[in-house]
Amino acid sequence: MKRYQDLDELLNQIWAMVEQGSQDPDHPFHAPTFGTVSAHTPNLRTVILREVDLQQRLLLFHSDRRAQKISDIQSHSRVTWHFWDSNYNAQLRLMGKAELHFDDAIADAVWQRSYPNSLKVYLKPIAPHTEVEQPQSGLSDKAQVEEGRKHFAVIQTRIDEIDFLHLHKDGHYRAHFQWQETGVSSAWIIP
Repeated sequence: MKRYQDLDELLNQIWAMVEQGSQDPDHPFHAPTFGTVSAHTPNLRTVILREVDLQQRLLLFHSDRRAQKISDIQSHSRVTWHFWDSNYNAQLRLMGKAELHFDDAIADAVWQRSYPNSLKVYLKPIAPHTEVEQPQSGLSDKAQVEEGRKHFAVIQTRIDEIDFLHLHKDGHYRAHFQWQETGVSSAWIIP
């Protein structure tokens, strides 16, 4: 990755990388870390970035609605996404407000356009984080994919802040972008 000198050009490149991460399973941004807060404790987990809406600055993934991240978001809707590209030594943090979708048009649409294999995880009759006596997936072999719809949730984040760090051989640099009602402000900041 080149060493960017123009903030607008860098922002366009950031969005292009994030969008590519949602479309290409081999892209380093396909499986970012998603962070929430629970009882004043950060909770981090790897998720699969499913969709990006560049015009609305929306990132989307799906989850089991019984998962801890759902109650975290219900209590504290501010979240952070963390991306790392080891090929370019670039770190990207995107912050925003998460919205939950269970039984609405957004969740229905995402369910319909998702691959059945990615929906099988919602067939678990036992909620995530439940203790069991032996290692197991919790999946039922006999259930049909459609039975998992009741456990399906979509988590959508409207990004309002970006922090980009590039550990470049010609000198590390960092940029910050923030959206407000008046538009986006951007600045170079010290790494």
